[in-house]
Amino acid sequence: MSFAVSLFASVALAVLLRRALKKAPVVFYVLAVALCVAAIYLTWNPLPSQVVRSIVFAIQKGHVGFSLFTLVMFIGVFDKASGVRRFFNPVRAELSILASIFIASHFIPYLLNYVALIASIFSLKPNVTLGFVLGIALLILLIPLAVTSFNAVRRRMSASAWKALQRWSYVFFILAYIHAISFLLVPALGGADTAMIANIALYSVVIVLYCILRSRRALLDKHAPKKEQESVEA
Repeated sequence: MSFAVSLFASVALAVLLRRALKKAPVVFYVLAVALCVAAIYLTWNPLPSQVVRSIVFAIQKGHVGFSLFTLVMFIGVFDKASGVRRFFNPVRAELSILASIFIASHFIPYLLNYVALIASIFSLKPNVTLGFVLGIALLILLIPLAVTSFNAVRRRMSASAWKALQRWSYVFFILAYIHAISFLLVPALGGADTAMIANIALYSVVIVLYCILRSRRALLDKHAPKKEQESVEA
């Protein structure tokens, strides 16, 4: 249930620290980087503490990063006038940057392994090959999405160019889900513990719910101007 705990903790901390994050985002970025560096080190040099191991596991396996990115994506399914959207939208970019930092910490420990596997990619198990290819694609997508989340970069771009680039976040979100499932599904089918099965179920619920709600939001936004025009003419 690491993903469930990470998702709950991410939302709770975002609510509690929203004002502080908006006021001093760089402090949070530095703390996130420090935490990720510590998690990478402790992945290779584990401590006996079960609590520390659980936190390191959640960071290293990408659960924290994906949880933050889930929050960022779900903000967009709410109406612009809704309380949830107005509450989180001021720190949406900052949350996105934090999500990118934590997701990057998931990639780094595997990066050398990925490079070593390139020569034998076609001899790997299909699910591993799929996960490998998606991991590279996700890393390529992550860099521009993270960089353009910074206000200094965003201000140098036209609104249309920025929006066009950020639409790739939808692709990133779905590919991240497939990437996770590609590694979890085979051992789950082979009789993995209930925690892994629970993670798969929660990942699936999150992505299906998001697709439904985001599609609904897109339709509502598309027809809203037309309805407003009709009401004015009437």
